[in-house]
Amino acid sequence: MDGSEISKEMQSVESELSEKDEAKRQNAMEAGEAQYDDSAEKDDTFNVNIGAVESAAPERGCKGNACSTLGSLKNLMGLLLSPVFVETFVLVFLAEWGDRSQLATIALGAARNVYGVTAGTILGHTCCTAVAVIGGQLLAARISVKKVTLAGGVLFIIFAVLYGYEALFAGDI
Repeated sequence: MDGSEISKEMQSVESELSEKDEAKRQNAMEAGEAQYDDSAEKDDTFNVNIGAVESAAPERGCKGNACSTLGSLKNLMGLLLSPVFVETFVLVFLAEWGDRSQLATIALGAARNVYGVTAGTILGHTCCTAVAVIGGQLLAARISVKKVTLAGGVLFIIFAVLYGYEALFAGDI
């Protein structure tokens, strides 16, 4: 290989690498998770883009604790706006909205100390959810997610048939 062939090969490799970097940026932006940073190759990190705060920080310069505060804010926003957090929040919020435990909580709040009911509700729901999450993680280590999903689907179909039968023929009994 002479010098021009090596140069062409280097340009080809560099263009492939830049295309891969651009694809990573596009995927990260489409997922809404983070904006890919070229320095991520060195430290495997992603920087969350929180709009004007990120773009304004380098212009103002960081003094004292401003950099650590900005970094903490970026981490917090990255956690709160992550797809997993949003999906879990919406799932739990919609599942709990209007169920019997919420109605019981409303009744307790009307009859008793609101702050005590609020603290008890938060603590109880936190413990229940923690057990579910930890139990799910332990269960996933022993049983495949596909089998759990299949079993859940079969149970829902069985319940639907049973309740449908009960709704249709309960008046006849």
